[in-house]
Amino acid sequence: SGRDSNMRSKLANLLYKMGNYDKCERVLMDPIDKDKNPNDLGVMHTHVQYYMLLAKVHHEKGQFEKVNEDLQEAKRIQVKIIARSDGSVALLMKKECSKICCQIAEMYHLRRDANREIDAFKEAINYNETDIKTHLALAQAYLTAGRHELCSKECLAISAMDKNNIEAILMAADIMYSKNQLTDAMVRFDKVLDQLPSNYHALSCFIELSWREGSVQNADMRIRNANMHKPKSFLDAGFNYCNGIHEWYSGNMAMALQFFNRAKKDLEWGEKSIYCMVELLLNPENDILGVTSDENNGEETTNAAQAAKYLNELRADNSIDSKYALHETMIMMATGEKSKIQEALDRFLAMATEKENTNSQEKVKNVGAVLGAARAFVTLKQTPKAKQLLKKVMETPWSLADAENLEMCWLLLAEIYTNQNKADQAKALILKVLHMNKSSIKAFELMGFIFEKDSKWLDAVNNYTQAWIYCRQRNPTIGYKLAYNMLKAKKNFDCIVVCQKVLTQYPNYPKIRKELMEKARMSIRT
Repeated sequence: SGRDSNMRSKLANLLYKMGNYDKCERVLMDPIDKDKNPNDLGVMHTHVQYYMLLAKVHHEKGQFEKVNEDLQEAKRIQVKIIARSDGSVALLMKKECSKICCQIAEMYHLRRDANREIDAFKEAINYNETDIKTHLALAQAYLTAGRHELCSKECLAISAMDKNNIEAILMAADIMYSKNQLTDAMVRFDKVLDQLPSNYHALSCFIELSWREGSVQNADMRIRNANMHKPKSFLDAGFNYCNGIHEWYSGNMAMALQFFNRAKKDLEWGEKSIYCMVELLLNPENDILGVTSDENNGEETTNAAQAAKYLNELRADNSIDSKYALHETMIMMATGEKSKIQEALDRFLAMATEKENTNSQEKVKNVGAVLGAARAFVTLKQTPKAKQLLKKVMETPWSLADAENLEMCWLLLAEIYTNQNKADQAKALILKVLHMNKSSIKAFELMGFIFEKDSKWLDAVNNYTQAWIYCRQRNPTIGYKLAYNMLKAKKNFDCIVVCQKVLTQYPNYPKIRKELMEKARMSIRT
């Protein structure tokens, strides 16, 4: 009777909660064994409930094949119930069937069977077409399986039902981001941040894209909004990571390091932060060559030791990961010992390229390793070999994943051309960088240097000015170069303003007061 089945359900649920799975299973199987194919609607409903609880019991016991059998049986009976229902009752029964299909999909997800997971979610949608949660789960399954077109299509279907659905917008933005459709991705990340200013995933992507677009003020605004939206955001690892990359892009390495340090223990943001910290410690000035001068060798060794300590925190999970191996080799090179640089070079070369099957030509496998090897060649005074290797990345398609390493490869090659007085080739490479990254401080700085070499003072001023703007007028070296070229271009008032800005932050900065500011003042008086 209905009363008996209700009591049985309560007893089975209690046994399940107590962890008495064997007894729970016996209580549930007893009525099922007595009537495998019920025709009474009431009994059919009860059997569906029993099978759903049995699936949970078998899951706890690790009997995954039985979980599948339970859920499939529950679905089979539920489909029969739908066939015998009509009107609003049928709609309700279809929704229940949709939930069962979603559970089947979740089971396949746990077993990493993407195709069956997707099929189960699609079946769930057939029974309940307007359930946004199921559409989102299907979109996520497509995304995880790398079926981006189908994921985008599903996101569009969700947006048609709920145009402001954050998860769908974010998924669509992530796909555009991965496919280098930067403008479209930025619009969508912007839309997410309008509704959720402290969605740190969207914020971190938006900051990167804002810098690439040269619209740094937009990144500033979004960081302020996140802070206003959540007053204690400074405690959030995601917020600190976002601030870290923002400061890194502007060349404020000390501040960036502080922000990353606050995020490095976090499960979601920790690994990214540690890799950023390693790169910052190994190249605090963000030099194109990536190694500091000989007089800083003591500090360099200390930084390398600190970087190794941070990287070691990731060892358990990443000892065979290519990114981990790359950073480990970067640390080896940063010690400055010739034997270590040679060993690092050999490692970089092993990671950098691979032979194509069709012919004996080598293709670039790891852009970061190419950059590391090229820097090692230059450090070991083997610049022609560096040049030859860097030319190989000229055919590598640009992607956000490789962007920073690829752009640094182009700039290193441009620097080599500059030192060989091949200004046209160098300029072409710098323009290539600026096309992809409109706020590249190093690109503007190198372009300024090329014009300075040719005594084209105004052109040099224009490029150094851009570098000065994007470093937030905080880098004294760039400030000095800008002031020097302003003096040469007879822009004396502007020269004095820049000198004062540098001296306000660095009162003892060498030469700038006597050689530039005082000369500019003398020129004005005469």
